[in-house]
Amino acid sequence: QLRRPGPALEDYPQVTLFLVVAVLVLPLLSACWTWALTRSSSLPDFVGSWRNLLMANALSYLLVVPTFAAVRRLHRHPERRPPGSPVRIVLALTMLFGLWVIWARPWSSPVTEPLLTLSASMLLVWLLLVFGAAGAFLALLCSTLLCMAISSRGLGPPALDSIEHTTLAVQLWALGDGVMLLLLTVLAEQRQTARISLNAAYVRLADLTGRMLRVQEEERTRIARDLHDDINQSLASISIELSSL
Repeated sequence: QLRRPGPALEDYPQVTLFLVVAVLVLPLLSACWTWALTRSSSLPDFVGSWRNLLMANALSYLLVVPTFAAVRRLHRHPERRPPGSPVRIVLALTMLFGLWVIWARPWSSPVTEPLLTLSASMLLVWLLLVFGAAGAFLALLCSTLLCMAISSRGLGPPALDSIEHTTLAVQLWALGDGVMLLLLTVLAEQRQTARISLNAAYVRLADLTGRMLRVQEEERTRIARDLHDDINQSLASISIELSSL
């Protein structure tokens, strides 16, 4: 899709096709092939159930492919790069670090865990609006890896009674946020494209207005020159002839 002229991150049908093929069909085929191979050979069994294997294959596409596409699009279209304000960058890093520190603490309240999960999703949406799809998916990728590391120690909202269930909870959280970010990316990219097109239209309008003013000024200069050179000379000649008569 990157070789085609159409923007893949702005088209809902293309994003839906990616979700169906790369996040559903290919992981399902890979999970079935791996499960059949481990059952028919002496290879060690996969750690966890077939659901963990399916989610792992789906996340490998969902986290890596949009991040690569967004970063490459920024490289190919520099006008789409968000303003790199140092204050925003420091604020984003501080919020991410604070969220990871809070996640690493033991929480016994049943209300705190959903709030922490919701706060992480809201932070990713804010990063999408401020830094674009590349910043949001990079943050999601780092957050998923750190969430796996934290949850493996029995900490954080996704930590459950077994490592298999904990891994599945982390995968489901990352999968849900990844799909949400990918769908919101379409809206954000369409909005950015509309803003860029509007700015380009303003530039063209200003250029056209300037050219019209230059043409008017040149026409006024030409008329003044014609009046001075032609009509004034004719009037002077007529005046001389009348004086002679």
